[in-house]
Amino acid sequence: MKKLLLLSLSLFLAIFAARAADKEEEPVTWKVEIRPVSGDTYKLVIDAKMKEGFHIWALEAGGDGSLINTEINLEEFDIHWVDVDWRISKKPRTETYDYIDGAVNYFDKQVQFSRNFTGAKGKIIKGTVTYQSCNESMCFPPEDVPFEVTIK
Repeated sequence: MKKLLLLSLSLFLAIFAARAADKEEEPVTWKVEIRPVSGDTYKLVIDAKMKEGFHIWALEAGGDGSLINTEINLEEFDIHWVDVDWRISKKPRTETYDYIDGAVNYFDKQVQFSRNFTGAKGKIIKGTVTYQSCNESMCFPPEDVPFEVTIK
């Protein structure tokens, strides 16, 4: 019984240490910034960089509904959107898998989401990016990345 307990504890610690090491090097890093366009027009830029072998699902992931779309949720604030939809720096990759009905859409390596808006300097934009990262063998639980940027 002692050996079984010791083996179980050792296995738990090994799994915990591996998960902690994975978290130190996140598979996806995010950068959010506001870039001036002209006058009082600015661009909100959300940049995702994936480690080699990882991807995130597109805004419209496709498939059978089991995938978690990447979502960008913004709090209400005093700006006017020039762009109705997000502009995306590249087209998503589209593939089909035996275990998912329908084609799926994802980004690997790097992708940038952006929208132009008008607003006054000093205004703060807050929001959250929700995404799910995957590699060839598994998908991680979805994550929320809150952000806050100021118009300068």
